[in-house]
Amino acid sequence: MEISNIEIKNCIIHRVGNKGRDEELLISKHELELDEKTRKQLNQFFLNSFKTDDEINQFSHDIDLQMNEVFVCANNIITEEDFEKNSIGIAKHLFNQTMNPSIKSGDLFVTLLTGISMDGEILRGVGIFKSERKDTFMEVDNVSASQISLRLQKGIAKNKLDKGCIIIGDEFNTGMKVLSYEHNGADADYWRNKFLSIKPKEDEYQETKTFFTKYKNYVSTELAENKEITKAEKIDLVNRTVEYFDDHDEFDKVDFERSVLEDENLINSFNSFTSKLMQEDKPIADSFVISKSAVKKQKKSFKSVLKLDKNFHIYVHGNRNLIEHGYDEEKGKRFYKVFFDEEL
Repeated sequence: MEISNIEIKNCIIHRVGNKGRDEELLISKHELELDEKTRKQLNQFFLNSFKTDDEINQFSHDIDLQMNEVFVCANNIITEEDFEKNSIGIAKHLFNQTMNPSIKSGDLFVTLLTGISMDGEILRGVGIFKSERKDTFMEVDNVSASQISLRLQKGIAKNKLDKGCIIIGDEFNTGMKVLSYEHNGADADYWRNKFLSIKPKEDEYQETKTFFTKYKNYVSTELAENKEITKAEKIDLVNRTVEYFDDHDEFDKVDFERSVLEDENLINSFNSFTSKLMQEDKPIADSFVISKSAVKKQKKSFKSVLKLDKNFHIYVHGNRNLIEHGYDEEKGKRFYKVFFDEEL
């Protein structure tokens, strides 16, 4: 998805207090009149927190998708059914979710967006953005020819978006596509689950993410208990896994086992682990298209560091055969021997 060409067509602001603290919901019945400069500044404020490789979600509901308030109102806005009325519906729904006293009040911007590029199509969408944090600004005024005054004012800081989502106007029957952002992860349940009611979209991004999530669990649990495999070998296994995903466009479980795991005991261990996952909601698929953006994001969480007591850290990036592990009988300590050509 390309977001750099997105433009704001309509925008309205509502002030959403905390219902649990008996604060008010202030409704605006008229959209903003924006000049070109203001549109550009709002674009930066709204969109800078989103990235093109963010996880894509979709709307959901336990009973019927048509009972998801944000989905219905966003659908109406995209199809040009009374922008102001449906923005009010979104604000009221958000207000009703603010029963926890820790949720901050804030200004809610509801926008109609154009110019969203997705898979070769140019689409319309809806942006919902909430600003909670205020900054103090200094305003200098000329009172007279011989006097300058200074006033302190509080207002929205344009680089401090707290929560937001971009709703993309396609795939209406399956819940559309939704990008979500939360500055404070502690509010994710309130924003993602209670207000938006979204779940990760089942696509190659999610399949790839699921593999890495489960595989990290396999390395940290199953392999951690295997005393015959050194930490250097575990790191090497992780590095070769990442290389496999970098070099292939599709994941094939049999090919992965043969080219990465190699050892028969490791393959059996991995198969035993994946068999247990069949009881869960998200088992590892036997094959799927690899999402390069998901690989890029997930591999950051893999650590390639050998931590030896509190004395040494060894970063393992390359050939595992250049590291030897052993035990020194005389000193009564284990050791790693590292081979190299030159110091860099």
